[in-house]
Amino acid sequence: MSLTDRRCHPRFPFHSRGTMVADGHLHQGTLLDVSIHGCLFVTDAHIQLPVGCICQVQVRHAPRRDSPSFAGIIAHCHSHLLGIEFMDISQDGRDILRQIVDMNLAPPRLLERELPALLR
Repeated sequence: MSLTDRRCHPRFPFHSRGTMVADGHLHQGTLLDVSIHGCLFVTDAHIQLPVGCICQVQVRHAPRRDSPSFAGIIAHCHSHLLGIEFMDISQDGRDILRQIVDMNLAPPRLLERELPALLR
């Protein structure tokens, strides 16, 4: 069963380029899904990172001149797909994520999903 087939919640396309720094290496990729609790990040190249590895995800978000960055922990890693659980999101960070969801026409309730819901 594919990742798409196991999803329980409706999804809206969220394709934003971004970068992720983990284990001292910069990885280019695309965010596929985001919530206040975490994100799905697809790397451009195959990587293998251990679950629990600390990382920093930077989102390229068009209306902003700066790119917001979020600290996280690798919760899932399979080939190019990483499930990242965010740590200690500030109120400014939450506001940025809400703006991202609003701009992608997704219902605000999707922002509150926990990481396991993103992986379904």
